[in-house]
Amino acid sequence: MGSVPVGEQWERTLPARGRFPLSPGALYRLESGAVRLLTWDPQGEMVTLNICGAGEVLGLPLCWVGGSEAVVECLTRARLRQIPPQQWGEEVLGLCRYSQQVQELLCILQLRSIPERLQRLIRCLDRRFGRQIPSGRLVDLPLSHRQIAETLGTTRVTITRLLSRYQNQGRLRRAFRRLILLDPSLWAQD
Repeated sequence: MGSVPVGEQWERTLPARGRFPLSPGALYRLESGAVRLLTWDPQGEMVTLNICGAGEVLGLPLCWVGGSEAVVECLTRARLRQIPPQQWGEEVLGLCRYSQQVQELLCILQLRSIPERLQRLIRCLDRRFGRQIPSGRLVDLPLSHRQIAETLGTTRVTITRLLSRYQNQGRLRRAFRRLILLDPSLWAQD
């Protein structure tokens, strides 16, 4: 089943094990059944974003997919109803942004490599809190090494060691608990 144009309200019943891509900018209410939202990481590994049951709302605006596609996989027979954008409201848009941020952090935490986790977190924080300054990009968020370590599920010593390595490589410097990315191209996603 292909995606349905945004703005067209519809309701469909889908078979168990059926899959369909989510339409950009569309939200759906799961009227009955259970589904799993899937995407793929940069290495092509499948990542489950959520498992939803009857009464829950799902859709790409709620997902962080990092440039990948996302699909719904029906775990049981499922009935979905599209929610038109004019019914969303400002609060729903705020919840969509929040949901995307939480999912991006969860995807970062699934990475096995702590250096890769840290690099992805830095890119994420730069997108959200970064601004251009003469010497590079300032991630204008005061975070201690301990706070970064707690966010990534590792130790303060590991974060201090990695940030020191990045400073010695000329990739960043720290100023008042803030990161300055000296050459933003070195932080571009691989």
